[in-house]
Amino acid sequence: MSHVRAQHPNFAAEIANSGMAGGTLIAFVHKKSQTVYSWIDWVISCNLPFSFPEDETVVKYASISSISTETLVKCMGLLTKAVEEIVAAILPEKFGIVFDGSTSCCILRDVNDFQQAYA
Repeated sequence: MSHVRAQHPNFAAEIANSGMAGGTLIAFVHKKSQTVYSWIDWVISCNLPFSFPEDETVVKYASISSISTETLVKCMGLLTKAVEEIVAAILPEKFGIVFDGSTSCCILRDVNDFQQAYA
């Protein structure tokens, strides 16, 4: 969105005049940004290795423009840093995390297991 605001200060008027009043901003997003987003989305959503975009078969069949592992990892690092900064700005200086019995890593099969685990 920062690219849209920086490169198209009157983007709201441009959208209204473009016939795209439905609200999509995709025409205003840089092609490389779309490519990077698509690869990050695919790799993260499918729990794939970072080298996935350079796989020979993937390159052969993917309709997304190619991207190197180095570029993918660099962009993911920058994205992680940006998200960390946003979360840090939202969280109070002091906060607590509470775990309850239902989020325990152990599986309790019956009441006896529960009593033994938490006795």
